[in-house]
Amino acid sequence: MHGQSPSAAPAAAQALVNRYCRNCHNEDLKPGGVSLDGVRATGVGANADTWEKVFRKVRTGEMPPLGMPRPDASVMTSFVTWLETELDRAALGRPNPGTPSIHRLNRAEYGNAVRDLLDLDLDHSSSLPADDSGYGFDNIGAVLTVSPLHMEKYMATARRVSRLAVGTVKLSPAIEKFTAGRSAASETSDDLPLSVRGGILFRRHFPLDAEYSILVRVRGNPDPNLPPAKLDLRLDGNRLKLFDANISPAEEAQYTR
Repeated sequence: MHGQSPSAAPAAAQALVNRYCRNCHNEDLKPGGVSLDGVRATGVGANADTWEKVFRKVRTGEMPPLGMPRPDASVMTSFVTWLETELDRAALGRPNPGTPSIHRLNRAEYGNAVRDLLDLDLDHSSSLPADDSGYGFDNIGAVLTVSPLHMEKYMATARRVSRLAVGTVKLSPAIEKFTAGRSAASETSDDLPLSVRGGILFRRHFPLDAEYSILVRVRGNPDPNLPPAKLDLRLDGNRLKLFDANISPAEEAQYTR
């Protein structure tokens, strides 16, 4: 079959199977549960499972069995190469990734679903537990189990999301605190302007058109040889105001605590 035209290769393969295989692998004997009656080399994809068994046995030299007539080694190699190519072509034509198991959404998928359905881009890293991973992925159904903790956290998060989505007349004032790490003073972020150093970026959903109070505490050890620091306050990437970051001695002392 090596070097033959595409139209001649299936005929040569069929002749080889008829001569060396079908004497045993027929509907009457059917050793190993494999019958090659009705299996044609012109349509490998139609009987891919059977041809896959043939390929494995012939490639490893198990078939034809010892003591039985078999073709030359070069013919066997050509047959295996041709059959592998045909099986690969059939698989590409009808890809079958398998059936995914039913599983819960992981934390990232849950956040994406909430964003797409309700237009709420929320950070769920603090409200939902981290997902288990398998083979380096955290979206494999087999590892996305549902523990009592997961159920409790997802239900609590769903209640929070529903309140933000539909609103509530019982909304009361709340305080949220966002703190920059100690190392943030010397770090930059891809989400902040290039000129900013030591900034903090956080996401906050404002559920109502109302007045919100924002208190910013700045602390550090200002260098007297440098210009006074500036505080750049931005919302949705747009500057609201540029403040002089005057650090009082009391705030400066807190930095060393």
